Amino acid sequence: MKRAAVPISIALLAACADAGPELATAVRDTLPGGIPRVMSPAPTGWADSADPRAWRLVPDGVFAGEAGTPAELINPSALAVDAAGRIYVADRKPVVIKVFDASGRFLHTIGREGEGPGEFRAPFIAVHGASLLVHDPQVSRTSVFDTAGTFVRSWPSSCCYWAEVAVDTAGLAYVPMARADTVWGSFRVRYALDGTPRDTMRLPEGPEPATWTLSGSSGGVRTRQMMMPVPLSATTVRAYHPEGGMVYGFAQGYELVRTRTGSDSALVFGRAWTPEQLPDSVREAAVAEQVERLGQDFSASAVNDAISQAEVPKVAPPYSDVSVDGSGNTWVRVGVDDGLLPVRFDVFDPAGAWLGRVTLAASLPRFGAVRWTADALYAVMEDEDGVPAIHRYRIERGSRK
Repeated sequence: MKRAAVPISIALLAACADAGPELATAVRDTLPGGIPRVMSPAPTGWADSADPRAWRLVPDGVFAGEAGTPAELINPSALAVDAAGRIYVADRKPVVIKVFDASGRFLHTIGREGEGPGEFRAPFIAVHGASLLVHDPQVSRTSVFDTAGTFVRSWPSSCCYWAEVAVDTAGLAYVPMARADTVWGSFRVRYALDGTPRDTMRLPEGPEPATWTLSGSSGGVRTRQMMMPVPLSATTVRAYHPEGGMVYGFAQGYELVRTRTGSDSALVFGRAWTPEQLPDSVREAAVAEQVERLGQDFSASAVNDAISQAEVPKVAPPYSDVSVDGSGNTWVRVGVDDGLLPVRFDVFDPAGAWLGRVTLAASLPRFGAVRWTADALYAVMEDEDGVPAIHRYRIERGSRK
């Protein structure tokens, strides 16, 4: 018996070593009103990228249609992926939806530019089963095609607010709605795929963001021309949840909310967070970038009157974006969106526990053609020559012992 204990002990020590460092446990409590809250003092899934339990985003293919053919991507603006791995890309030169199989082979196109049945001008897309949802804010209409490309139906919907659409696992379509009396992005109308409106989600609006106002004059009268957020400021983030509802946060602290209806809080979750000071070089570079960009449309005096270096935050917000993958895990893009590589994500499981950090060495756009599935991230990114291509990154989940 004593001799047998030696190899067993060695085996147990080896198993502990393979499992990686000891991890934290998420703290679960209940807020007033019975709202569950989950806060993590440290990672609960893996310690760092060297931990065998760590998740990774692994390059898994780059797809671009041949130049001069119908498969070529010119100005892609939205992306969807179905259960078979087929990729749908909304292009705008010309306006059409291009379909590729899971290997990147071009299959066919769907729809065409225009305002008649089966036509669109600014398509935002999502797929559910054999149905492709196409919302066109430019002509205030939402349409449904089958995934083979046959037009099925359309109905009048919201105009003007250009943002992603989604269809949840119950088959409810989420279409953004703009209202002049509220913060843009607060409303989503939910429809059945036959066009029947079910309800309207209104998300909490949060603190007013810090803005700069650029003004000009016409005939001696000073008029407001444009408002823009102050660079590096905290912002409201929102993402669709595949099982229904949305996830949102205000980036004032490290806390996010899962809502099913817009008025409820099904789950509050987050992690311990220590604010990071922003170097003056980062703040100055952010201002210089805005000055250069705005100088293309506004006079130097108008730009100088609007912009103040002193108003740029000295502390980085905890996060700049949020996404939910097809398995219900929340991917929080941490820190400021300054274009630096790698892109960093905090990953939270469906129950709200912070699993750990994942990095991606790519210039992943915050807006545009990006889509998460249960097992991959898809994004349209440009190479150094400005040529767009579809990049797929497999979500590789580490060992859990």
